[in-house]
Amino acid sequence: MNPPTSAADPDVSRSYRVLVTGSRTWPRPNDITTALDELHDQHGGRLTIVHGACPRGADAMADAWCRRRGVRVERWPADWSIGRHAGHVRNAVMVATAPELCLAFIHDRSPGATGCARLAKEAKIPTIRHRHDQRSTEVAAAVRALRPGWQMCTRGCGWPVDPAIGCDTHPTCLRPNQGASGHDAGAELLPAALAMAREGMPVFWLGRTKRPVANCPACPKVEDDPAHDPEACQCLTCHGFYAATTDPDRIGAMHAAVPGGMLAIRTGTTSGRVVIDIDPRNGGTVLPELMPPTRCARTGSGGWHLHYQHPGGRLAGKVHGHPGIDIKADGGYVVAPPSIHPATGQPYRWVGDRPVIEMPPPLIDACRPAEAPPAVAPPAGPTPTTGGRGISSPDALLAAHLDALTRAPEGRRRTTLYGVARGVARMVAAHAITPADAYIVLYQAGRAAGQSDRDTRAAIADGFRHESVATEGIAA
Repeated sequence: MNPPTSAADPDVSRSYRVLVTGSRTWPRPNDITTALDELHDQHGGRLTIVHGACPRGADAMADAWCRRRGVRVERWPADWSIGRHAGHVRNAVMVATAPELCLAFIHDRSPGATGCARLAKEAKIPTIRHRHDQRSTEVAAAVRALRPGWQMCTRGCGWPVDPAIGCDTHPTCLRPNQGASGHDAGAELLPAALAMAREGMPVFWLGRTKRPVANCPACPKVEDDPAHDPEACQCLTCHGFYAATTDPDRIGAMHAAVPGGMLAIRTGTTSGRVVIDIDPRNGGTVLPELMPPTRCARTGSGGWHLHYQHPGGRLAGKVHGHPGIDIKADGGYVVAPPSIHPATGQPYRWVGDRPVIEMPPPLIDACRPAEAPPAVAPPAGPTPTTGGRGISSPDALLAAHLDALTRAPEGRRRTTLYGVARGVARMVAAHAITPADAYIVLYQAGRAAGQSDRDTRAAIADGFRHESVATEGIAA
């Protein structure tokens, strides 16, 4: 994200910053002039205009007004070298700077200006939308209605409301990240994220339901395009924990782009952190003989997150023999304080201020994956049925597929099993292995990799279906 250029160095402690966003095809400069004149009358020399530096349309009209009136301006040009989403990233970063007001001038449902206004509104920034079919006096009236202590209704009417009176056009309800006690954690998430980033902890944003943000339309799913590297992808929030970062600009943009989302920490060797996730609802309990005191968070569901330094090497997904205790390491993440649990309305919170310590050897041993049982050869052996049709060594190819699953990190095994199933399905199609033998080998490998019976069967079925290879009659 390119830093803003400014006509002057504003005194941030005194300035009243107004984000102006609008369509490139906005037809009437007078609408923008009328609104900005009204704001200038109210705030005088404190007024600063923030815009996206588009050379035409609403941005250019606001910039011209600033030059005529000698008003400070922050210009945020998009960095188009990052791709087609540069405008969205630029808008998210502008919103993340927390202006006092957003004016949106929408013509023909402009997606860029509409999206920027939506981000501002969801970030609880007072936002006034003006459509090209409205009179100039209407937006000026909305600007005049802004009084000290007044707020913008973000639920329905979209106009300023006196909090002493309220707004009867929308129901009273909890805002995203507002807990059952009424405590609003949303304003605390960005400072918390930046503090973790300063400690070297990669963070990212989840949606409102503890699930990662889905891929954007332009970003393929990894299983659909194996060449697409989620670790190197520059999309702001795609691919879940792969988007985790310590870059404060990207963190601010994520916060603005996922309003109401939850803060999360990436675990594993990338962050150098392992989290023992204890869920009492499933029988989990702290084991003092294994788990010495360390950095600890109380979860919103009443559980515990114990943070330890990553010992290196592969770790399992669960502590052997102890139900309700999961291990979050490579390929994983945990929700971080002060997020609000979406089901209970209770906050995640740090307990004490202990440092993150090394895992003791007994805990490391308990977290290491159990040795996979030796593979059982299929009853008749995976023998070619008609010579393998161009596959010189079916056994070697099958072993390579299975080795990819063995080496897959936690969190990638389900996807890897799907990819392996597709590869083996192609071997079936080439008559290099019988369908029944292929299914047996894949099922054993999936279970040995820690996948459930249901997930293993589903991954195999999906892989075979994608390669148009039938599984009817071979899945026990």
